[in-house]
Amino acid sequence: MALEYWVEFFEDLQHIRGRSNNTVMAYRRDLELY
Repeated sequence: MALEYWVEFFEDLQHIRGRSNNTVMAYRRDLELY
């Protein structure tokens, strides 16, 4: 599935934007619900 790709993408975002952890967590929640 594309979940693994999204997880890697979000991890890269965390490295680039360390303060976007809340946004990443929100997206992961949406993915889990979706």
